[in-house]
This record gives sequence, C-alpha cells and structure tokens, in this order.
Amino acid sequence: MACIGIAVIVLLYNIDEIRGAPTKALGPKSVTAAAILIAAVLAIMVYDTRRKFTRLNNQAERVAEMADRLTVAMEALNDANADLRQSEERYRGLVETQDALIVRRTEEGRLTFVNSAFCDQFAMTALELEGSHFTPDVHPEDSGVAEQLLPGLGVPPYNIRYDQRVLTREGWRWIAWVDYAIRDDREQTREIQSIGRDVTARKLAEEQLKSARDEAEAANRAKSSFLATVSHEIRTPMNGILGMTRLLLETELTEQQYGYAGAVRDSGEALLAIINDILDYSKIEAGKLALQERPFNLVNTVEQACELLAARAVERDIAIGATFAANVPEFLYGDAGRLRQVILNLGGNAIKFTDQGGVMVAVSVTFESEAGVVVLFEVTDSGIGIEEDVQDSLFEEFSQVDSGSTRRYGGTGLGLAISQRIVQRMKGQIGVESTKGGGSVFWFMIDLAIDSTATDPPLDGNALRGQRILLCDRNKVSCEIIARSLSALGAIVSAHNDSDQALHAVAEAEAAGKAFDAALIDGVLPQQTITSLGEAVQKISAGQECRLVLLLQVDQHLRLEPYRQNGFEYYLVRPIRRRTLVQILTEVRTDDGEWLDSRLSQAIVTPAEVEAKAPPRILLAEDNRINQMLAEAILGKLGLETECVENGRLAVEAVQRGDYSLVLMDVNMPQMDGLQATREIRAMDGNKASIPIIAMTASAMDEDRQRCAAAGMNDYISKPIEVDELERMIGQWTDVPTVETKAS
Repeated sequence: MACIGIAVIVLLYNIDEIRGAPTKALGPKSVTAAAILIAAVLAIMVYDTRRKFTRLNNQAERVAEMADRLTVAMEALNDANADLRQSEERYRGLVETQDALIVRRTEEGRLTFVNSAFCDQFAMTALELEGSHFTPDVHPEDSGVAEQLLPGLGVPPYNIRYDQRVLTREGWRWIAWVDYAIRDDREQTREIQSIGRDVTARKLAEEQLKSARDEAEAANRAKSSFLATVSHEIRTPMNGILGMTRLLLETELTEQQYGYAGAVRDSGEALLAIINDILDYSKIEAGKLALQERPFNLVNTVEQACELLAARAVERDIAIGATFAANVPEFLYGDAGRLRQVILNLGGNAIKFTDQGGVMVAVSVTFESEAGVVVLFEVTDSGIGIEEDVQDSLFEEFSQVDSGSTRRYGGTGLGLAISQRIVQRMKGQIGVESTKGGGSVFWFMIDLAIDSTATDPPLDGNALRGQRILLCDRNKVSCEIIARSLSALGAIVSAHNDSDQALHAVAEAEAAGKAFDAALIDGVLPQQTITSLGEAVQKISAGQECRLVLLLQVDQHLRLEPYRQNGFEYYLVRPIRRRTLVQILTEVRTDDGEWLDSRLSQAIVTPAEVEAKAPPRILLAEDNRINQMLAEAILGKLGLETECVENGRLAVEAVQRGDYSLVLMDVNMPQMDGLQATREIRAMDGNKASIPIIAMTASAMDEDRQRCAAAGMNDYISKPIEVDELERMIGQWTDVPTVETKAS
C-alpha cells in the first residue's frame, strides 16, 4: 500500500511533464514514475493473490468441515430412512393384515390410501381406488348420518363415530366407522382417516334381542292386563263377601252363627292378602312399582300398621306394638302407603312364626341432617328363628322358611321379596339377623326428607317427664314395648311381668316414701290380682291423685266395668298409641268435675250435634247390586243419605239435577264408565264442576289411580272397602263430623 502511495505522488508530481509532452520522449522523472507505478501494481497483485490464496485455504478448510458434518448427517439420515422404511413396512403390514377397513382421503374426498381389506370389501384394486373420489353406496335409511356428524372433526378430540349400512360385494353390511382428522403443525386438517369394522352380526343380535324384548314387554303387558282384570273381577265379589260378612257380624247372631260368619271373614281376608301379594309382585315384575311421595306422619303410619296386625296377634295370644326413639321426627316426606306395606309384611311374617311372646317394631334414627333423616325400622320377634343357611334366600321370590308338604305356616312366599323391592325402590337397605330358636330381627333403613310444611305441633318428647309409673304386664314383649314408650317420654318406669314383683315394688316405694303417679295393669290378670294392685298403689299415694289404667286387648274394653268402683277410670287398648298414652296420663280435672286434656285438647262433637246437622247427600255410581247394598248399608251406618245409579250416564244426569256433597264413582260401568262421567261433570258450569268425586273401584293398579286422577277425580279407594278408610275419606272431602266418645 505504501508503494502505491509513492507511485501516485510521483505520478502527480510529473503530471505536467507527461500531459505537456505527448510527442516527446519521457524524461527520467517520467520513467521513474512509471517504474514505480508498475512496481506498485505488481505489489498489489502479489498482495491480493496471497490474500485470496489465504481466503481460499480457509474456505477449503470450512468446506472440508462441512463435508465431514454432511457426511455424518447423511449417514444419520440414511439410518433414519432405513428405520422409517422398516416402520412403514411394519405399519403397512399391520394395516394390510387388519380385518378393519382403513381408508384415507383429502377434505375434497380424493382417496390417498386404502388397505387390502377395504379393496376386498368393495371388489376393487388400490390402483383403482387411490386418487379417485370413490364412496360406497349407503343404505337410504342411513344416508346423511356421517354428514350430520362431520362438524365434530373440527373440534377436540377430532373424531366422530357412526354406524351405517353400505353396499359391499357381500351385500348390505353394517359398518361401524370411526373418522379421525389428520392435522398438520398448523392445526389444519390435512386428511381424514376412516376405520370401519363390520358389525353386522352384532346388529342382527341386537335386532333379535330388541324383538325378543318387545315380545317380552308385550307379554308382560298382557300379563299385567290379565292380572289387573282378574284382580278387578275377584275384588268385586270379594267386596260383597267381606262387606256383607262384616255387616252380618254386627247383627244379633248365635255363638255358632258368629263363628261361621267369622270364619267366612277370615278366609276372605286371607284370600285377599294372597291376591294383593300376587298383584304387587306383578307390578314389580312389570317395572310399575311407583312411589306416591307426600307429607305424612311417621308415628301414625307405624302405629296404624301395628293396629292392623293386632287382631292376628291376639288370635295367637302374643303382643305387638311400636316404640320410637326420642329423636324420631313425626312429620316426614315419603310414601307412607309403601312404608306401611313393608311393616305389615315383616310384622305379619313375624306374627306367623311366633307362638309366644310378641313382635316389637322399633323405630330409631341412624343419621340426621337439616334436610332429612335415615330411619331404621327393626321388627323383632320371639319366634322360631331362622337357620343361617336359609337366610340368604329369604328375600327371593316364592322362598319360604317352612316349605314342603308338612309345613305349618301358609303364605305365597312373596311378602319378603316384595318388601325388598319396595325398600330398594326407596333407595334403602333391608336384612335379617336370626338364630334357630332365638327369634329374628328383620330390619330396613330408608332415607326420608323432613316435612318443612307441617303445621301440626309434634308430640312433646318430655310430656311425662318426672312421672313415676308402675307397669305390670304378664307378656314380656308387651311390657318392654310400653316401658320403652314411657321412658322415651321422660317417665320413671317400674316394669314387671309378675304381679308379686309389682306388689313388692309398691312396698319398696312405700318404704321409701315415694308414691306412683299412675299404674298400668294388665287386664288379663285375675280380677283379685288387679284389684289388689290397684288398692296397693292408691294406698301409698298419700292423698295425691294416682291414675289407674287397665291394659286390654282388642275388643275387651267391656272388661273395664267391674273395676271402676276400685278406681280404674281409664283403659288402654294394645297396641297403644303414644298420643293416647300421653293423653290418658296428663288429663286434669276442671273445677266442675269434667275432664280436660291440657296437652292434646281437641274439639269433641257430641251425638246430639251430629243429629242436629243435616246429613250430606252422597251419590253412588255402582253397577253391581250387591256392592250397592253394601255401600248403602255402610253409608247409612255413618249417618249419610245415599242415592244409587247404575252407570256413568245416570251419574252425570243426577249431578246436573241434584245437590250432592260427594260422588262415589265406580270406574267400570256400562253405557258410560266412571272416567268419562267424571270428565263430563268437570265440564259443567258453576259449582257442580267442583263436586268431590272419589273413585271406588276394584281396579288396584297404580296406573288405574293415575287414570282416575287424570280424569279429574279427587281421591281413590279400592275394593274391598274398609269402613274406616271410607269414613276417613268422606270426612276429608265433606263436612261429616266424627263422633268421639271417652272411656270414663
């Protein structure tokens, strides 16, 4: 670079000489400058050549390094390609050996891949299919199925599933397709892969199963219809048999006649129980066991069930009753009827297998919250017990503890199975604990909601707090039931099964200076024993009032009369209701000598007030003459005026021209049935359209009740008619008063 600079300076210095003497020979200066310039150019060329050579060497080294790296990369790529070819071969081999149909297509429908199974199914080659827009023929009934689901490929998980019939070389076949969206790095759908499996055999099996199910359901409906018809046809004459027998038993009969009539009644009730079991079982089998959930009183429901079982218990000379833990709520929400049915089934079984002692229904709470409670029901008996190897099959249909031709106990073997189904329908549990010869405990638990709408005050759980009560009951089970009830209400109980023990307890109380507030004494004890106990208890009362109460069985209230002069002014009929127990033991006397219930006061209608009030008129629509006679007799005993018509058409005409408080409407009648008659009455003008109508029918299926309600009926009572139930229902829908009498 320095040479170049010198050459340039020399050249500039002699520029004038050069410029001014173009034709002359150059002087020494010019030659020198030219030489320097040439030398500089040569130097520059040498320098540039060396620099380029150095650069070329560096580049050559870098190229060599890149070549080495490229060689390594090429080797890795070759290995990867080999692995990829192997993987592709494995994948293709796997795909080609699959029975499934596999096909890939672009979004435009052009096929990019098909496996051999797909080719075989449609009798085409891969060359014919790949690149084409082939689609198989779809059955007309299945067309559009895939198109409707297509938007699903655009959202996670980017696949859709559907079944369709396509035309193959084997004819129409059911193919279950799964379509997958194959997406690229930009989350765009590149291709759609479809995998199909031939499910024709499964579809045919499903069709056969559906056909068999439809046939079974049709047969089940036919069976249910047959059972409902048979039930209706049996219940209609049973209503006459049982109803007329009850009326007959209320007339003056000789002892022999009374026995015969009682046998007819008992046989009819046994037959009715079998019919009810079969009908309930048919409902369960048909899946028509519906719950009618509404507010109810738990204590009343259990006590009513025990009262219904009391007559059977008395016949076997055993006790039955219910006890309630202190924290058991009264007002709950559920199906009281089904709950009562389970208790009746379990209690009836317990009575059947118990020869001495009794049956106790204990109710307690195992879990409680603000919204509801889990209630435990335990039906304990002192009967024959059950062997352990039999217990597992007890809840199976037609299973019986006592089977064979020599069995002592009757029954259909359906009661426990029905109870289990009902409890399961209530989302509860049921079980049994028993030992041979040691009695049994059948239990069930159900979850019930608290009735937050209840307005009636619950029974005071401390109503008897502090009262000292002597209890003498020869039956150990009955004694335990009553003692538990008294203790749960806060009383201090001295309970005894033997009269001598009771007298000894009285003597101990006298020695301790502690009197009894009341004495509950078994009315089955000898008269002298009852009198002695009563006198002993009153003797230590030291002038304070001591209430003497006689404990009686059903239909034994006339036994009170001989003891009244000895201070027995009260009696309790077992099984005892809690409210009645509290009422008897907490009544106080007013200044004028009348009895006043200070805790459970209620309006008592006297017979004179009933007679002064005009009886409601009842319209009875019933086509069976015997049932007409029976209903007229029952309603007459209730002090009601009845008018009968034979069909629904006459019932409609009667309502149009007359003034009735209530209509009792049969459902199945000639010319016009009760449902249509109800609809026409509801379509009338004015107040007549709102007249209470109660279905009174031998049809006892749940759907019958629903049909009646849908037609506009207010309530429903099934035949055979229970007088108490009919009276309750009439009282609910009319102004019929209830006459109550006091044992005093």
